[in-house]
Amino acid sequence: MESPETILAIFKQDRVRGIRLLYDAYYEILLLYAAGITADTGAAEDVVQECFISFWMRDNLLKLPGGLEGYLFRAVKYTALNQVRTAKRRRDLHAAVSLERPEAEASVADEEINDMTALFAAINRLPAERKKIFLMICVDSLSYKEVAGSLGISINTVKTQMTRAVKALRESLQGCLFSILLAWIARDKRDWLA
Repeated sequence: MESPETILAIFKQDRVRGIRLLYDAYYEILLLYAAGITADTGAAEDVVQECFISFWMRDNLLKLPGGLEGYLFRAVKYTALNQVRTAKRRRDLHAAVSLERPEAEASVADEEINDMTALFAAINRLPAERKKIFLMICVDSLSYKEVAGSLGISINTVKTQMTRAVKALRESLQGCLFSILLAWIARDKRDWLA
């Protein structure tokens, strides 16, 4: 392993090689250090990555109080503590909002579940080939042309089946649910005719 001074000197000459050496020498130990603070490996990885990016962006490398190692450990410590504070604020805010409106949240969640159940039941009632075409277009985001090629049918057959599927769903779903379906279909903003 290269000394901190050598890594810093190489970094000043060749940032790519220097950051690679820095990563190889310090990533694991900084990750363990950050994980000890955050108690979350995923968050610790984010913290260490953020510190490496910050180091990469840093222009003035002449003034690193405590040397390279001191700088890295302090940077990880403060970034991890900020991350922990931010996560705690989010949890506290969520808990406060949940305490204020638990019944409203439960009823909204129940309504959403009922709506989605009705929506998927209506889709499942479509004839098999029509349902398959509808799902390929709406869920898999395939174009009419791609569906036609995949199923070995004409584009006009795909268009007809899609039109019939939407008509059947409009008739079987109540106004609001059909609007949800239309929003779901349009979410991809893809030109299906391409």
